[in-house]
Amino acid sequence: MQENIKSMVRGFMCGYCFAQSGYDIVFADHSETRHVYGDLLEGKAIAVLKCRNCRMLNLLVFSVKEEDFGGSMEESELEPFLAEHPHVLSPGFSEEEGSIAPMWIELMGQYPHGFKLSRDVPVTIRYDLEEAGDCLAVGASNAAAVMCGRAIERLAADFGIKPDKTMMLGAMLGELKDRKLVSEDLFNAMSEVKEWRNIGAHPGKDDQGIELSQAQKIVEFTYLLVEQVFPRRDIHKVKDELKQMRNKK
Repeated sequence: MQENIKSMVRGFMCGYCFAQSGYDIVFADHSETRHVYGDLLEGKAIAVLKCRNCRMLNLLVFSVKEEDFGGSMEESELEPFLAEHPHVLSPGFSEEEGSIAPMWIELMGQYPHGFKLSRDVPVTIRYDLEEAGDCLAVGASNAAAVMCGRAIERLAADFGIKPDKTMMLGAMLGELKDRKLVSEDLFNAMSEVKEWRNIGAHPGKDDQGIELSQAQKIVEFTYLLVEQVFPRRDIHKVKDELKQMRNKK
């Protein structure tokens, strides 16, 4: 299983120091699988990764699922199949039927969430986004979307819309647009997060809520949105700093 994790977690970023200097797997294990719909199996897996830079421990949570492959396969095809799908723990090959039911792992989230933001991002927005990322680690998809909406509400306040308990997020965004405090593109992006926040916070009839894959995309999108407002330090400024340091040497 450790090899499967290594093949998946290649872009690991420490949630403490935000370094990408590599990691060591301290612990990895998965739960007993259980039957779900269609008589397939599912479970959970965890891995504790130690950052090689700061030596802090990060917890990664994975889902373990059996997939209905829906096709046949020769035994000679198994090795190439596994090489192309490093997330597969076992192929579940039936020699008699020539079929497979792969058991695979998928990263749900990381605690603490590893995603570096600009130093200019207000600490309140940073905390909300970090909490949204942490929600993914425990599969709390609806909560992740709600925290993204909370970050957008703080962002609207940062643009100058005075927080008011009686003012809904939609009204705050409307005021942003009316006062031309944001561009049309940014307004639409913030509104998209708001719509997903509503789905996570207000269940409708026969609503199953937000799926994990959707929540992961919402969190990623909100991070990108905030980065657009508070861009990371300009590459030219960093280049000049490096040049000055080199000249002093």
